[in-house]
Formats: sequence, structure tokens, C-alpha cells
Amino acid sequence: MHKNKIKRLVTKLFISVTSLAQMGSIQMISIAPAITPHTLAYETQASNSASTSSTVTFEGQQLRVGLQVGHWHNQEPPSELYWIKRNTGAQDGEFTEFESNYMIAMETKRELETHGLIVDILPAVVPPQYEADVFVTIHADGSPKEETNGFKVAAARKDVTKKAHLLAQSIEEAYGQTTKLRHDHEHITENMTDYYAFAWNRFDHAISKETPGAILETGFVTNEYDRYYIVHNPQVPARGLAKGIINYLEAHA
Repeated sequence: MHKNKIKRLVTKLFISVTSLAQMGSIQMISIAPAITPHTLAYETQASNSASTSSTVTFEGQQLRVGLQVGHWHNQEPPSELYWIKRNTGAQDGEFTEFESNYMIAMETKRELETHGLIVDILPAVVPPQYEADVFVTIHADGSPKEETNGFKVAAARKDVTKKAHLLAQSIEEAYGQTTKLRHDHEHITENMTDYYAFAWNRFDHAISKETPGAILETGFVTNEYDRYYIVHNPQVPARGLAKGIINYLEAHA
């Protein structure tokens, strides 16, 4: 069997098993991220460097971060979000977008927890009026043109907190510096800024109006250069995302 196909099967099996282990709480995933051949090196690196990680304090506050895995568990949505069942996300061969989103989310969770933050891993349908100090939905792009590449970050358009744009700016800067991926400014869409999980005024299953939200399109799974990071080295985009969140919280929490 082809080596890359084995990697994909191992990842899918792990995600399926961890899904069965959920106990219904907000903090849905509390176990280690997927151990696959392309993340094993990071597991070793993380273990060796964990003791040197600095702890960020936020004046004694317990801050919560929600990370949504785009397209994960979208098979049985509530009636108000019926259409998301048809949206399976980008795909490259047998590798589907949600797998990349999941691995990056889990790696980001690891990074953030070293700073004392509470991190929720959320599926495509978020709990009704979900509240957190930061909400980021993680996605990836796909294109029939293999040369199309780059990442995008956008803030929730309907933002009562007046902080979503600051969150998006912080993530954009840190993610770009860390990954060195091209910023695809020109293709930020209304579907991003008016993403359903941001739409607290239209849906019950959305973040609360007091929660600043941003969407990160990590790169293109169909582009060889982007895929090197977001599929085969998810620890790199995770470090960028985590850094952006930490920088935002340090400045605006």
C-alpha cells in the first residue's frame, strides 16, 4: 500500500476512535492528537520543549478558547443548519479537509494549554450561544488549479465586541510570520465574514454576541507547498495560530 495512503488511513482511524470517546462536554477532546508518521517528529519535539514553555498569566483570569474543526461531524446538523451536511469541504485525492483542520486544531490546543488556557475542540455544529474569550474556526481551501495557494483570515462581520478584527489581525500576522505562506488577501469572501457559526442573530447554534470570532483558511490542500505544512507538518500552522491567539489575549483580554 502507498505510504501516503497508510498515513491517511491511520489518521482517519484515530479521528473515528476519538469521536467515540467524547462524553458530551464542551471540552470535547482531552486526549493526545493523532500520532501519524508525519506528526511523530513533533511529538518528540513537543515533549523535549514542554518544560521550557513560558506561562502567560492574564491577571488570574481563566480564559477559554474555542477551536472549531471545520466540516467535522456535519452529517447530522440541526434543522436550522441543514445545508452544512452537503458541504464536505476541500479534498485532495482521498485526503479530506477536515482531517487537516482536526490535526491543526489539536496541535494548537496543545500549544495553548501550555499557557494555562482552557481549550474546547468543537465540531461543525457549535453549542447554542457558545461563549469564550476567543473563537476561531479552522478551515482549508481547495482549487482545481494546483498552483493556487495562500492562507486567509477574516473577522466576524456582525461583531458586538469590536474585537474580532483585532483577533483576526493578530492571527494573520503571527500565522504569516510562522508559516511563511502567502496571504491570499484578495479572496476573502462574504461566506467567511458572515460564517454561520458567527451568526448569533440568525442561529441558535452559533457563538454568543459577546464572543469575538475569526475564521482561518490555513492554506490549500490541493497545493503542494501549502500541503507540506497544513497536512504533513500541522505543528507549524498550529504554532502560528496559537501565537496569534496568545498575542491577542495579552493585548486585549
